[in-house]
Amino acid sequence: MIRRWISALLVLCSLVWCAGAYAADIVPIAVVLDGEALEDGGMLYKGTAYVPLERFTERLGAAVFPAPHRCGYMIVREGHTFRFLMTTSRTYIDGALSDVRAYPLWHRGTAYVPVRALESFLGLRLLYDSEYRTLYVSSGADDAPPEGVRLPILMYHAVSDETWGYEELFVRPSELEEQIVYLLENGYTPVTFDDLGRLGEIEKPVMLTFDDGYLDNYTEAFPILEKYGVCATMFIVTNNLDDPRCVTPEMVREMDASGLVSIQSHSHTHPELTSLDEKSLEYELSRSRLEIARLTGKIPYVLCYPSGKQNETVRGIASAYYDYGLIMAGDTVRTGRGDTMRWARGYVYRGMSLSAFKKLL
Repeated sequence: MIRRWISALLVLCSLVWCAGAYAADIVPIAVVLDGEALEDGGMLYKGTAYVPLERFTERLGAAVFPAPHRCGYMIVREGHTFRFLMTTSRTYIDGALSDVRAYPLWHRGTAYVPVRALESFLGLRLLYDSEYRTLYVSSGADDAPPEGVRLPILMYHAVSDETWGYEELFVRPSELEEQIVYLLENGYTPVTFDDLGRLGEIEKPVMLTFDDGYLDNYTEAFPILEKYGVCATMFIVTNNLDDPRCVTPEMVREMDASGLVSIQSHSHTHPELTSLDEKSLEYELSRSRLEIARLTGKIPYVLCYPSGKQNETVRGIASAYYDYGLIMAGDTVRTGRGDTMRWARGYVYRGMSLSAFKKLL
């Protein structure tokens, strides 16, 4: 009994001291979780981003419980537990001491924990926007595909009857519709990278990808996707959103909100990445990632290399920002084999016959 009173007194003293010690150092921040703002946001404390434990984890579908017999909490997710105490920085995963440090804080009656402490356990991607004091958080970072799944990835660019550039890149809307109908009638299920974790449940997955973010991707391709309820991935060049030939920010947000279109990166200005020095390469990849997060509230994690140009240096730097990298053309992907930063696609061009299209599958 005496030990319990002493422990309670130490906890109370600790909390009272913390309230005065850190209150003046707290900077409120917005938190956007999977595209939606988290009520009341979070906070920065000495350069570390904190999130309100219960509201944050419950939004992710994890269960939160008070840790038994201690001043702390337990997070339960998919049969695994993450436990931490309010009085120390130690954490435990499935009962074993972890090397993760939590450094929890109390603020206005709410327990806050550094979001980095939850990153691996909850499978999170994190991006902090210092200019707008916004923390972007996306779930699903641990959704790896099962091994050995055959995954044809189709590469489109523009979709229009009229052409104004390299004609071969302009697939006619009627051709795109015919190809989608063929896929659906022959048992294929269009997926995006968000579906990788469940590929084992899909008999014949296929990906439709569109490069460059041309305006007709919204005016021509998107209505066809909506008509058939088919999903696709669009790789946009974030510096081109004010180009009259390309999609606008409003169009990007609308397509993303539909749930049919995953918006991913095609770099910031579409340079030849292999010609850049490391500083310029870092800028191209990080800036595009930030701009897309600002547009959709979701952190992009797939990069389509402009013109397919990449090398070991490009892939190495890109892997610090993205989980997957797509080249222009090559063999059909088999998950679990090869470099995820060099996944190949099948090129769909204007005037392609249906028999030639079938060979890409």
